[in-house]
Amino acid sequence: ADIKDESKEILEKIKDSLTVVTVLTKPDSFIKAIEEHPTDADVTTANNDLGWKKTGDDFDEWKKVRVQSIKHTISKKFSTVILGEDDNFGDYTCIEKLTGSALRNRCIFPLDDSAIILKDDELAERLLNDLKLEQGKALPITYNTDFNMVTDESFSRIFFYGMRSVLLAKQHKVSESEYGPFVVDMP
Repeated sequence: ADIKDESKEILEKIKDSLTVVTVLTKPDSFIKAIEEHPTDADVTTANNDLGWKKTGDDFDEWKKVRVQSIKHTISKKFSTVILGEDDNFGDYTCIEKLTGSALRNRCIFPLDDSAIILKDDELAERLLNDLKLEQGKALPITYNTDFNMVTDESFSRIFFYGMRSVLLAKQHKVSESEYGPFVVDMP
């Protein structure tokens, strides 16, 4: 990627190689996906049966079929089960399978979270601009303009916008707010 030296210096401090690879290679594909976004006309459900098979012509003639499930044990007290495949996912090409395996391989991409503290908001803005990780580029323009910390739309914007991460800004005064002692700064 063609980025400024200032951005390169910051990225060199990030320990997680998958994060670095993603921010250097994916923004252009995100921009293309936003420009060529699907519409409701692209949604089809004729072949979706979600683990059921039609056995006759009547409305109630369905048979449940076995679907591969994957159990992820998060801790001794918590695990989650996901479907290994469904009507939309699971029939992967060889390249997709290899790519997925490589991305999950901790030898190739060790999971090494780290925090980078930037000296000011202006530097953060320059970095996000240089990496194209801003609204109107790799991030779509949000439909939510009422950032009120109460509605589902606002929380969706906080937690699922901008590379799936939240930027927390340190407060100098302890908040008495019912919403908690933190400030969320949307990049």
